[in-house]
Amino acid sequence: MSGYTYIPRCADGTFYVGSTRDLRTRLTTHAQGMGSAYTACRLPVTLVWFGVFDRIDEAFGSEKRIQGWSHAKRLAFIEGGIDAVKGWSARERKMHRGRRSDPRALVCGASGASRDVFPPSGRAFPLGVSLLAR
Repeated sequence: MSGYTYIPRCADGTFYVGSTRDLRTRLTTHAQGMGSAYTACRLPVTLVWFGVFDRIDEAFGSEKRIQGWSHAKRLAFIEGGIDAVKGWSARERKMHRGRRSDPRALVCGASGASRDVFPPSGRAFPLGVSLLAR
């Protein structure tokens, strides 16, 4: 059975991160204001990224990892994939603090995330694209 990790953008510009076995149903539930307390008061939500996993526990692990990220790191990931956030650790941010204003410019060669947490089958959508409209 497969699983999905997904990131919708809320009306207030924040990102929610979740995992599910049935992505379409889960997004419909969010759109109806019943998906989570967080998204219910931030409607509408629009899917901006999702990843497909062979197992739901892998999707859940990916969800938990992304939930620990800042808004800026989530945005860089959505726009540029896992390569855009390699080396994006607290230590690297401290080393470069004040040198650059664009958080995506802080990407260094060291990998802070494992490739197997983010499958090659993950799909990156431009902001504003909705899976429900497909």
